[in-house]
Amino acid sequence: MKINDLKTRRLTARKTAKNSKSLPTPEVGFQALLNGLKTPEEIAASPAVEAPAPAAATSPAVRLQGLSLSESSIDLLDSLSRGLADLTLKSDDLTPLVDSLEMDSTALLDIKEQLPKDDPLARLIDRVTAVTYIEVEKFRRGDYR
Repeated sequence: MKINDLKTRRLTARKTAKNSKSLPTPEVGFQALLNGLKTPEEIAASPAVEAPAPAAATSPAVRLQGLSLSESSIDLLDSLSRGLADLTLKSDDLTPLVDSLEMDSTALLDIKEQLPKDDPLARLIDRVTAVTYIEVEKFRRGDYR
């Protein structure tokens, strides 16, 4: 059923012969419902739910910097890929790009040290720096010449 169909349909109670033979609903008054509620003492005596582990103590600025540097590194990797595909460019023309990749990966590793090990951002940074390191080493070794 489409959601649009819900807007045009009229919401009415459908009573059929089957439904009329069902058990009658008891009449419950509002006061009876209020009396059935737990008191604050009963609520306080109920077993406590464990609080979630406190969030990482890293500042939002560090997390934002990690995200922006990761995005920058991915963009540089994409630029390197396009530069390598362009046969009119010499490998020396791409050296500044590779140097930038190397600096970004070093900065990302510094940010990763500030994050908890199980942080998803730390895993993302780890993946980005691994790919960046491999591509920089391939370029320096001469695989792309």
